[in-house]
Amino acid sequence: MEYVCENCLKRFEQETSLQRHFGQRPVCRHNHKRARRATTSPPTHRKRTRTNTPADPPIARPESISATRSTDTTRTSTAEGPAIISARDDHPGEGSHSQPSENATKTSNVPFPSAGRPYQHHPTVFEAYQKAQQDARQPPWAPFISAAEWELAEWVVESGVSQRDTDKLLKTKMVTPNQFASFSNNKTFLHTLDSLPGPAASWKLIEITVEGNVSDAKGKMMRESLDAWARDPVEVIADLIGNPEFKKEMSYAPVEDIIEETLDDLEDETSSEPEHDRIFEEMASADWWKCAQLGKKYPEATIAPIILASDKTQLSTFSGDKQAWPLYLSIGNINKDVRRQPSRRATVLLGYLPVAKLDCFRKDDRSLQGYRLFHFAMRQILAPLIDAGKKGVMMNCADGRVRHVFPLLAAYIADYPEQCLICCNKENRCPTCTVDPNGRGELLNSCYRDPRATLATLQEPTTERFILEGLRHVPEPFWADLPLANIFNCIVPDLLHQLHKGVFMNHLVKWTSEGHAEELDARFMRVPPYTNLRIFKKGISTISQWTGNEYRQMEKVFVGLIAGLHDDPRVITAARAIVDFIYLSHYPSHSTSTLEQMQAALNSFHTNKQVFVDLGIRAHFNIPKLHWMQHYIASIIDFGSCDGLSTEISERLHIDFAKLAYRASNRKAYIKQMVVWLTRREKVRWFQGYLRWCSNPSPSTHSQDDDSELDNDVHNPAVTTSGMQVEPLSTTRHLTGVSPGSVYHTQIQASVVVADVNFGAVAFDTALLDFLRQEGTIGSRPGTSLLRSSSYSVFSKFSRLLPSLRGVASDTTRDVVHAQPATSTRASHYSTILFVEDLAVAETLGPCPGYRVGQVRVIFGLPPELQKFRPYATDPQAHLAYIELYTPFTTEPEPHSRLYKISRSYSNMTRKAIVLPLKQVFRSCHLIPVCGSRIDRSWTSDNVLEECDTMYLNPFSDHHMYLFV
Repeated sequence: MEYVCENCLKRFEQETSLQRHFGQRPVCRHNHKRARRATTSPPTHRKRTRTNTPADPPIARPESISATRSTDTTRTSTAEGPAIISARDDHPGEGSHSQPSENATKTSNVPFPSAGRPYQHHPTVFEAYQKAQQDARQPPWAPFISAAEWELAEWVVESGVSQRDTDKLLKTKMVTPNQFASFSNNKTFLHTLDSLPGPAASWKLIEITVEGNVSDAKGKMMRESLDAWARDPVEVIADLIGNPEFKKEMSYAPVEDIIEETLDDLEDETSSEPEHDRIFEEMASADWWKCAQLGKKYPEATIAPIILASDKTQLSTFSGDKQAWPLYLSIGNINKDVRRQPSRRATVLLGYLPVAKLDCFRKDDRSLQGYRLFHFAMRQILAPLIDAGKKGVMMNCADGRVRHVFPLLAAYIADYPEQCLICCNKENRCPTCTVDPNGRGELLNSCYRDPRATLATLQEPTTERFILEGLRHVPEPFWADLPLANIFNCIVPDLLHQLHKGVFMNHLVKWTSEGHAEELDARFMRVPPYTNLRIFKKGISTISQWTGNEYRQMEKVFVGLIAGLHDDPRVITAARAIVDFIYLSHYPSHSTSTLEQMQAALNSFHTNKQVFVDLGIRAHFNIPKLHWMQHYIASIIDFGSCDGLSTEISERLHIDFAKLAYRASNRKAYIKQMVVWLTRREKVRWFQGYLRWCSNPSPSTHSQDDDSELDNDVHNPAVTTSGMQVEPLSTTRHLTGVSPGSVYHTQIQASVVVADVNFGAVAFDTALLDFLRQEGTIGSRPGTSLLRSSSYSVFSKFSRLLPSLRGVASDTTRDVVHAQPATSTRASHYSTILFVEDLAVAETLGPCPGYRVGQVRVIFGLPPELQKFRPYATDPQAHLAYIELYTPFTTEPEPHSRLYKISRSYSNMTRKAIVLPLKQVFRSCHLIPVCGSRIDRSWTSDNVLEECDTMYLNPFSDHHMYLFV
């Protein structure tokens, strides 16, 4: 099938290519929309608007996003799954790549005038504790007698020193009684820690006795006693919503984020109405909260969307079978970027579920009894939420106001086996919908499971429906009585296990490498270096232990490396579709346009997946993780972007709440010891926050030392440096005219020193002379003789913070450009970059006319005798770069891989080179060699950029580049 742009009449083989074309050509996009609807609503200037969300009417979803559900959006009738509210079909998205304008504004209307209404003022927990200290005339660090004593206690707790070593430390002469009078040994130290204030939620022990169906030696049925440790979930939620450190990162009512587009650069007098594109980012801006808002009975209600997460984990490292089953809780009121940072403690430990072998049951019955035990324990732990969710609880909030809070279960983060456990279904069925187990490999519109109907079916295990839906006989699931809980809608995307480990690593990599493992290894070994990119120097086939970060590292280069590996183009098309879906699902904020792109990528894979059957690699595609990709779009619409609900969060929390806690125990009755250890650490964390609050920093100020990057491509927005940073080149070599200890000044004399010794900039003087003449710096005054006799400050790299292309604060990227010659211990590193070649035609969307690729060989500054002639002689950021050019981009990428192919640009057998200001550099870019059917074995990762002339521009190097390309 062929797709044609009605404006410029260009033809495309794929619908995604046409959509990308519209994303890059505003005029074509505008005329396409005008043709689809009688009136015009032109795009270009984007204004991000936040409004409180009306309860109704819901807007119909685009036809291109497929997920079957009823038109009824109420949460009590849930066969249809999560309600979808999106842009109308006559307002299709124009692509995800538009950059918001600088005049973005936020406004509010009043459709839910009373939602999240604050009542009277009430002191926060920090204010109350400070008042108590002031009344008792105590310093802020009390019960410690001095700040030094508190710092010592803080260090002991955070460093993980054992109790025996703590006792030894406190008995040394370094810890003098005069300075550290509160404790003299480990016992008094722990007593002091126990006296600290902390979270209000306290621990309780739930004892569970299970009677099996196996008789013991005396003929009696065997029993097993189990322990579940937990805290009151309502008290935990009160601690979270009342934490003053989250004051500026808390939402109390649903909102609606809109990108508002108006036409400024296209003449159209008939266009007066702006075009709207819905944004799905935080849980407050998604649909679940809006549908759950109790507008009629409790118009002033504040919803606390509960996010649960559980994951059984191994505690013993090399031997033994010690396990723990942590249950975590967070609330959607807190911004997702805060929830993702372990050091912020916005996701807390709610309890430990019992782990049992259930030897008191027959072997065939243990699996079902394990289901029932899980649900029984969860019912005991979550019981306080039933009454609180129906009537609400008055809670003191982080802003010092009291609100009527209704805690409602919104989302449950779990891997696939636990998803089936939660939803009471067998593992050969989808936990979310009723798709036939033999139809999971097809792109079908299947109905979501209905909680009411499912609950009724669970009571009748002999019915045909029970068998057809693949249920397990759990008569009393924990979610049965939770108000407004649709457990099948609560299941959210699992990026780590479903996409990275499952669909990509276990399936796509295996399929595409079938019969080509050695060649694929050779290609991975020869990938050019790049910032935050791992080079698999021994290939990938020899790696036995994989991590989530390694999966992402493979995804960055996978499409470029398998190009040419198979003769059938459907292989690369299907692979590109899967990686596109993975990258799109990682977006920190979505619009209706990006959701349409996700659907298009999924459609593309299913269109081309037959190739793996034709090649004899697969017989079917009834893969649970592949099927669940169909539910991603609906989940994003309901709960916001996937990065705030990833299992990587709970995986990281296991380190603190399970593994480190277990190591601090004596391995006997370890859960109880873990609870005590964690309680003391939580008190120290609480006290740290209190002292930070006393010093009046920003509420978001905190330590991030123990945070791990959940996604290496999206860096922390707390980095404040947005300007360009240029670092001097450190070297032990001293060239003529350079004194030891000075900034690295290279005596550049055309192609003598630079080409033969340092950077290989063979046309430096010519390129610099051309640049200065074009800039108007050099007329008839200085000439090549001055250029060759001058010294230039040469720098090893420059870096800057790239702003989000979507205007999302958390979506910034640290970009680094290197120009480092080889040393005796390190290979050379010359970065490739995207720069603006022609500002007059450069577009803001993708590598189109106006952008070009070059390789930086020298980053330098002009000497004073030349800088003074420049138009902006005093500009502190007037650094320049000498770059070698690649050929301009073609109009369209290659049809199947959708990668742009470029080659070295030559003139008279010499690489073309120019000099340009660093301000003209858009960002660094990564190139992948065009390998053909077999990669040249003489290439290495260090020399491939020099030896290979034809390359692919890699759009997957990071999310900023992917969005741009």
